[in-house]
Amino acid sequence: METIVLNRNQAINLNKLYSSYSFLKKIYDMNADFVREFESLLRNPTVEIENNYNENYEKQYLMYLNALSNQEKALELLFKSPYKNEVYPLFFDGGIKNVIFGRYGDEKDLASDPLYITLGMRGRDGNLFEEPYHTGAIKKLLIASAMLDVAKITVASDYKYAQYFLPGMLDNVFQKWSFYSLFELNFWPFFKENIVFQNNSLFVDRSLESITIKTDQEIPVTGIYEPSTDDIDKGCPNYFTQGTIAPKYSEGDVHQSKFAVWCLIWEDTRYLDGTIPEEEKAYIFDIENIGIKAHADMEPTEKLSIRAGQVCPKTGYWFTVAQENSRQYFKQGEVLPEIKNQDWGEVYWQFDGEE
Repeated sequence: METIVLNRNQAINLNKLYSSYSFLKKIYDMNADFVREFESLLRNPTVEIENNYNENYEKQYLMYLNALSNQEKALELLFKSPYKNEVYPLFFDGGIKNVIFGRYGDEKDLASDPLYITLGMRGRDGNLFEEPYHTGAIKKLLIASAMLDVAKITVASDYKYAQYFLPGMLDNVFQKWSFYSLFELNFWPFFKENIVFQNNSLFVDRSLESITIKTDQEIPVTGIYEPSTDDIDKGCPNYFTQGTIAPKYSEGDVHQSKFAVWCLIWEDTRYLDGTIPEEEKAYIFDIENIGIKAHADMEPTEKLSIRAGQVCPKTGYWFTVAQENSRQYFKQGEVLPEIKNQDWGEVYWQFDGEE
């Protein structure tokens, strides 16, 4: 019973994280970093880029700026409009990854373009978790895109955005979150450790059970709803925006979905007062270690080297050469500490086994 309560609490907090301004802002920031690096190479090209200069570069740059503009407008509207069902789709509209790894990128053969190779592009496959592994600005762009997919699953309810496969697992298609899809993989969805390991304050049920919606009915209030079906007393909490349609619910494949009654347990009134909630200060976006987390079990021990201040990707013993007798035990999700008063510069912790 304790595990069920804990998972319920974590699921609620994860829905709040993945629908938050801070989560969307991180996506925007990484997209903006990519556009800045693209522009920098455009204005100050390497010799190889200059010798193979493509007249489409300026057009591509404008497409990327347009995608950024939509996201920027949506972030501003979160503080102004109560109609989040109009704000989120604006943020989702278009996307830089879709240009580079979609039909346009294929037609222009961007994978062979020296500018995109310099940005870190390694082949036509835009999958973050499979070889060839992209690097640099392209890798960050793919992380931002994967985060965007998580946000879409969280706030949408239709098949267009809310249906998905788990990374590397194509046996089942899901719609919205279930306890299985949310917690089956350690490394996905991203930044789960912020909630699972660091933000475990129990959720206080506000007793909003007077607002209940059935499958195929319109959501009257933006917030987090808890489902029940004929054979499930309380399923995984999910986030819905006002004006969208309540879906069916399943703990497994979408084809096993059943009609559900959705009960409002948390109303989302964030940002309308012009402020960001205090709890969002606890969100740590450990971008550097995402690839390491995804493949931690496959990596040799000596390759796990994590910068201080980042989240520990694997439970066990860690040490740093910046301090003698530094070997100590950290749990996955804890923050690896900084070492003060040392001459090493940036401090890195190295994994040293589980015993």
